Order: sequence, then C-alpha cells, then structure tokens
Amino acid sequence: MLKILLAADGSEGALAAARHVVRLAKECSAVDVCVTYVQEPILNIELMLMPADDVLDRWTQKSGRVATAGVCALLDDARVLHRVEITSGEPAPAVIELATSQGSDLIVMGARGLGALKGLLLGSVSMKVAQHSPIPVTIVK
Repeated sequence: MLKILLAADGSEGALAAARHVVRLAKECSAVDVCVTYVQEPILNIELMLMPADDVLDRWTQKSGRVATAGVCALLDDARVLHRVEITSGEPAPAVIELATSQGSDLIVMGARGLGALKGLLLGSVSMKVAQHSPIPVTIVK
C-alpha cells in the first residue's frame, strides 16, 4: 500500500497536487491518503488578544476545513478514500513531522509560485519540505 501525505492550503497548487494523487491512486492497487493542513502561527492575534487554547484550536480547525474542502471534494469525486489531519505550527517542519510519524512513502504538494524575489528571500514551503524531508516529495505545478 502506498501511503501518501497530501498537503493542502486552499490554493490552485493544492488542487493540482490532489489531481496528481488521484492519478496515482488509479495506477496503484491500494493507497492510503492523508490530507493535511497546517495553520501557521497567528502571532498578532496571540499577542493582542491572548485567546484561550480552545479558541485557537477552533480557529485552526475551521481554517483547515475551508482550506481542505476543495481537495477533499476532488478526492471524493474520484472515490479516493482519505482522512484529514489539521494542525498548527510552521508548515514545512509540521508536514515533514506528520509524514514521518505516519510512515508515509510520499509527500505530494503544490507549487504556489511565490515569484522569484519573494521565493529567493523567504523560500517556499514546498522547497523547504523537499530540501529537508527524508521522505520523497513530489511538487506539482
């Protein structure tokens, strides 16, 4: 069984990555797909409002449901069984940690196309995952 971690963030790139996973699922006899969304730290809100942990958790879960909705709908339409994991933290390390802890064989994520200068200065999440992951990474355009 091919274990795939599919990173979703609500972007067109994530939908392209999901379409790639659908193609993989049709070619493999069995796949285990985990769709993940990582809510980046909300430092301004945390500093200004100091919300309780349950408020931040509800915010993260709601953001995750919105960000993964399109990907999940695409997988549902293709009848690819999947589950969703929503968490918070720095996206690249969180994706790698989840994939490693679940024994994933492959991480699939979309390329967001930050632009040359912004990508050079900050680096994209997909590039950070590709550079640091011990698990193979497919970045879909």
